[in-house]
Amino acid sequence: MTHSITTPKNTDLNNKSIVSLTFGITALFIGYFSLAGIAIASIGFILAFLSLREIHYTAQRGRALAVAALTCNALAILLPLITIMINLILFTPVDFKMVVS
Repeated sequence: MTHSITTPKNTDLNNKSIVSLTFGITALFIGYFSLAGIAIASIGFILAFLSLREIHYTAQRGRALAVAALTCNALAILLPLITIMINLILFTPVDFKMVVS
């Protein structure tokens, strides 16, 4: 008795998922030094979303790469924004004036 192994019709690796993961990792590193990481991550996030749709319709490989790319790009967008908010809340000088009459 032989077992047949079924493979998907399209065994190509999705190129958009690779590019979006590269953008996500790059944006994570650049995000520590400048806000340009948010712009790069935004492009990578859109590419990752498009690659997930394309993988769904064409049965290509690379779904895990696309999900990892979504995660990296989302972190690269959110972490600098959270850092900016914390800095604004904690380190903004506030004048407290006590009025005694």
